[in-house]
Amino acid sequence: MKLIDRFNVLKHPAASLSMIVTFAVVLFVLHIGQESVWNDEWFTANLVRQPSLKAFYDELIYTENTPPLYFLLVRWWSDLLRSDAMIPLRLLSALFSVGSVILIYMIGTALWSPAVGLLSALLCGTSPYVVWYAQEARNPAMEMFLSLLMFYRFFRYCRSGTYRDLFWLFLSDCAGVYTHYFLVLLLPAQFLYLVMYTEKLVRIRGVIMLVLVGVAGALWMPSLIEQARMNRASWLEPPTILFPVQCLSAFCAGIFYEENRVAAYLSVLLLGVFAIVGCMDWSFLKQRKTIAARYDTRLLMIWFFFLSPLVLALCISLKKPILYEGKRYLILILPYFLIMSARGILALKLKMRIYACIALVVLLNLSHVSYLYNGYQKRSWTSIASFIRHSAGGNDALFSTDYSAGKILEYCGIGTVKRIEIPDFRVYKKYLRDYRRLWYITVVDQTQEEVVFDSSLPVLLSRSRTTAHGLVLRIKLYDCSDL
Repeated sequence: MKLIDRFNVLKHPAASLSMIVTFAVVLFVLHIGQESVWNDEWFTANLVRQPSLKAFYDELIYTENTPPLYFLLVRWWSDLLRSDAMIPLRLLSALFSVGSVILIYMIGTALWSPAVGLLSALLCGTSPYVVWYAQEARNPAMEMFLSLLMFYRFFRYCRSGTYRDLFWLFLSDCAGVYTHYFLVLLLPAQFLYLVMYTEKLVRIRGVIMLVLVGVAGALWMPSLIEQARMNRASWLEPPTILFPVQCLSAFCAGIFYEENRVAAYLSVLLLGVFAIVGCMDWSFLKQRKTIAARYDTRLLMIWFFFLSPLVLALCISLKKPILYEGKRYLILILPYFLIMSARGILALKLKMRIYACIALVVLLNLSHVSYLYNGYQKRSWTSIASFIRHSAGGNDALFSTDYSAGKILEYCGIGTVKRIEIPDFRVYKKYLRDYRRLWYITVVDQTQEEVVFDSSLPVLLSRSRTTAHGLVLRIKLYDCSDL
């Protein structure tokens, strides 16, 4: 399958890339502070606020399931900007997403042509999946960036075989290992490609480098064991037969694909078909050679990096579930899906068909992105904090049974309301005597605490809010003046 550059924009690829990057930056930062803080983002802010590195490490082991590099970086970023507010923290993810747009262009251009690179960058920069995580103070954006960086440095080393490229590959692999455990699943892809498709000297040096990466990663093993003992992923269930559909839908239409099913199905159909076309090399059918002898090794590299994390994660999940509908965890393989889709679009024979398909895919992407920008809160912590802040009277207290014990609401801002904890609920009244009213927040129906409060305190207000993820947040206001 021969790809032909058909666009006048290819006469000035740098200028075209600049326009795509500028457009992506606008999408990544537009309304970046609109969406509510959510639990995992609060954990990021909580790590940033730790007074010492020891306290930071202890909190990381207790609250996270990932290595420390992203959180160390966001801690440095917070110090640099002198702020631990959510918008500055989210800007780091936006920065990594911009880097991903540039890297995917470099990879597409290096593998095939500027046309593939530019279209891949356009698909990445307008992807609703990428836009969502570009505006979240968590590590998926950095995970995707490092996945692309690991691929690019690996491609450069396989092509040149120099020690310089090997050194940069070693650094990028180590950064990946210390950023997210899923990035470790790219190392088998590198090993297989080295063994099967590189010269002997390149292969030997590359395998030695992978061993050194493993040694470097083993230094974190005691901490990994401590994190595993916490078993914070126990709520995950093994993937079902619907997992491929859920994963593809999220990749094509974003994590809220169910909000506009017609557009989502069309996105899945278009990008899915083009990805199938783009990931194949049909030339071996025209030339009477075996697939192994003729199949494009550039496509095989893409295949290895796409399938290795997917297959290994699925196999691991059969024993210990680590996947959740393809959201977040598999963002590291999204760029390879987009590169294959871009290659498939450019395989069309007529110029106008290419233009029409690109326009349709981008418009669909923007329609999904527009849902992210509307005023409806996908998560409700910020709006609840605002409601409490504006409804509070003098001398109010807040008690929450969420797993941050109300600290996420305190971070969002609850004004003069004081967050309290009740260590011994048998004598709960002594913790409430100094307050006139009590705001109670829960995500569980009929908790033991709520039953006690209902039986002894007058209820002044009761409301509930349901997030886009189906989480029901319930608010109750009690009168404590008679205690």
